[in-house]
Amino acid sequence: MVPSPHLHRNAVDARAEPVLGPMWLSATELLDALPDPLFVVDRAWQIVYVNDRALELWRMPRASLIGRNHWEMFPDAVGTPAWRELHRSMATRTPIELETRSVVLGEWIEVRTFPMREGLLVHFREITQRKRQEEELAHVAELARQTAVQATTLQRLTAALSSALSEERVSAIVLEQALPAFNAAAGDVVLLTEDGTEFRALCWIGYPEKVVEPWMRYPIDSGTPAGDVIRGGAPVFMESIAEWERRYPRVAPIIRAHGLSAYAGLPLVFEGKARGVVSFNFPDARTFSAKDRDMLLAFASQCAQALERARLFEAEQGARAEAEAANRAKSDFLAVMSHELRTPLTAIIGYQELLADGVSGPVNEVQLQQLERIKASALHLLQLIEELLTFSRIEAGREAAQPVPVMVESILDEAVTLIAPLAAAKRLTLLTHSPDRRVTITTDPGKLRQVLVNLLSNAVKFTERGTVTLRSAVEGDAVVFTVRDTGIGIPPEHRERIFEPFWQIEQQPTRRVGGTGLGLSVSRALVRLLGGEITVASTVGEGSTFTVRLPIAMGEGSPARA
Repeated sequence: MVPSPHLHRNAVDARAEPVLGPMWLSATELLDALPDPLFVVDRAWQIVYVNDRALELWRMPRASLIGRNHWEMFPDAVGTPAWRELHRSMATRTPIELETRSVVLGEWIEVRTFPMREGLLVHFREITQRKRQEEELAHVAELARQTAVQATTLQRLTAALSSALSEERVSAIVLEQALPAFNAAAGDVVLLTEDGTEFRALCWIGYPEKVVEPWMRYPIDSGTPAGDVIRGGAPVFMESIAEWERRYPRVAPIIRAHGLSAYAGLPLVFEGKARGVVSFNFPDARTFSAKDRDMLLAFASQCAQALERARLFEAEQGARAEAEAANRAKSDFLAVMSHELRTPLTAIIGYQELLADGVSGPVNEVQLQQLERIKASALHLLQLIEELLTFSRIEAGREAAQPVPVMVESILDEAVTLIAPLAAAKRLTLLTHSPDRRVTITTDPGKLRQVLVNLLSNAVKFTERGTVTLRSAVEGDAVVFTVRDTGIGIPPEHRERIFEPFWQIEQQPTRRVGGTGLGLSVSRALVRLLGGEITVASTVGEGSTFTVRLPIAMGEGSPARA
């Protein structure tokens, strides 16, 4: 226990005699022997005792301290947090512990107070080394935390950028993720214009609008760090506003006016060449460690890759839009021309029928044969025009099915009737086979008939001798139509291409078989419109079989029979 100061106030300098005999140390000798400095003040803050260790630290003689007011001796300490805490301890008679940076010693100290009956004993210990170690550990921990935050942000950035499909959105995501990760106050993303002479701003965060407006487009030689990034193809780092003023005096006042200091400008590299810059501005001076620089460059690399993806996507979208516009124009042209061709052709067929019927006078056998050839050619031309009209409607998305109940027998008969003259002209046998022709199917009869006519017409065109057979059969809740020929067959590598618009096996201008090349493409589209599918099996030199499978009632129930 520390003795009360009033017992020795008048004998501090004389060193009080031992109280318990010569073998015991006096209280002041005991306090002087302690390794830590301490001092005692009375209630008026008069210093009544200082041990030797405190004298060594303060570098003052004891005579100049004893009896003097502590705060008058050390006025720089007045008003500090330590001053307030010592007054609280004195007033409330409560022991306290605190750590503070001593304005007298210029070092960190740990302070403990022990209230006494007539004053306060103050014990302190120099802890600067320990505080430095704690600060270093805290700094290392903060760096580790920032690295973890930045790594996590980089992962989130990668995920967020995967769905960004525009340059502006990519730039916004990069800045939104990176600014808090690096404790940056502002940032922007700029790309070069096509001619490479100017920057155009994609996105900026943290700058007032009035500052951004003049810099929406600016030359690369306008005295900005972004220009140096592009010209050098390497990042630019500035650690203080003083460096701004030295290197970029034109822009430095703007940076200073908005409370910014350090800067990092990183190149956005596309196809091996810097084509843009992502910049980060920081509110305070700072150094950029190797880890900081690597992480910032990683962000810039992610940004560049995402911008390149967005650029390619936008280019592809533009090309697709142009192609779709051209396709619509083509479809509209085909529709108009097909309609215009159909009108006079209908008149030709009508006049042929009038002549063949003898309305305008008698017709001999030879003339009648010639009229029949005119009609066959006109009907063939009408079929080609129908293909063009149907194709144009399908391409424009204007083709729709109008299902009604219809007898399969009537569809088969109509299709065969239209193709029979073509088969007869080539001396081919045209067969029809159906186990039960009295089946009712709910579908669009006109479209089904067009599909069967197209398949039969193709079979006749590609068969020089032999047979063309049309079959129908009920299989579960579907009706299956097959068209088989004994023609040239289709090579395996062409079996999917034959369904492409305008594609034909014989591509030469002098091909033996005519046609638009739309029949199978239109047929597949119509069959799918009716809820079915069309397939082909073929052997080169032996023939082909096309199979059409349609629902009996557009997906409903089992066959209805008459």
